[in-house]
Amino acid sequence: MNSKEGSTLVAGWTRTLVRCLSDHGIDPDEVMCAVEGTEEQLLRTHGRIRREVDDALWDAAARVVGHESFGIYVATKYASADSFGLAGLVAMSGTKLSDAVDTVERLGRLVDPEAVVDAVWEPNGMRITTRPTEETRIWSRHFAEALVASWVVLARNWTGTEVRPLAVYFQHSKPADLSGYEMFFGCPVHFDMHGNGVLVSGETLSLPLRSSNQELRPYLLELAEQQLESFAPEGVAGQARDVLRTMIRNDDSPRLAIVARRLGVEARTLQRRLAADGTTFQEILDEVRREEACKLLAGGATAESVAKEVGFADSAGFRRAFRRWTGMSPRAYRSAHRRP
Repeated sequence: MNSKEGSTLVAGWTRTLVRCLSDHGIDPDEVMCAVEGTEEQLLRTHGRIRREVDDALWDAAARVVGHESFGIYVATKYASADSFGLAGLVAMSGTKLSDAVDTVERLGRLVDPEAVVDAVWEPNGMRITTRPTEETRIWSRHFAEALVASWVVLARNWTGTEVRPLAVYFQHSKPADLSGYEMFFGCPVHFDMHGNGVLVSGETLSLPLRSSNQELRPYLLELAEQQLESFAPEGVAGQARDVLRTMIRNDDSPRLAIVARRLGVEARTLQRRLAADGTTFQEILDEVRREEACKLLAGGATAESVAKEVGFADSAGFRRAFRRWTGMSPRAYRSAHRRP
């Protein structure tokens, strides 16, 4: 899977798998031992599990249960807010479904720090997708399908409405049998896509949540923000740098508001914390752009292509910025540093 070593995600879905296996008369520890260890051993790190182990566990569980659309089946039968840990509790406490979507985007790192969550408006509605930060990776088919199906299941449960997306997307290839997808989602399902997710209408996003709890929500959000900080050994500047690096490599627009949302804070809060670290958003953006530009130029790329890659509107602006960063023109830098 080319998983990043040490990457962990919240083990809510692992516990969901344990329930599923037990209900089918299968000893969960037998399946887990075939992967790496017992339930107790796998979940001993503060209720989190290594990503590569979780992927292997989903594949192993799907084989022993023998359900063709295993991920959708698990989501339909077992998905709950607890599957997403604290982020799930925050999501269900909002006023309307759009609040839950905002939570998914802001607090997604609590579930999986090595995942990207995007919520982007399109002409027909909002496309909400998630994917690994590493472009070369895709998740286990069964996990990805359980994740996306659970978004739909929870939207239906929390609103009391038969929510139907306008479209569904998966990174993995198209399976032979699509009947389970069509029956559950009730909309076109696309495969071999850039991310895993759904397209939903603005009308759907405005649906009120029956699970809303405005008294509890502020406390849950405060706790969630504290947990987000625990993923930041380098401080907020290091977090912002990592997010920007991923955004630039994925051709995403490196804007302050988007970076702040992915870190689970408001834009002003991020600016204030960066100032406390002795830096600014623009300084970090310039640093990341410079690093990426130097790598690309050393590999022989032209100034025009690099300008586009690192998010400049035109090559002239990039050339001015690059000379300011390095004291050299992009052409001179490429000539001096080009790798053989």
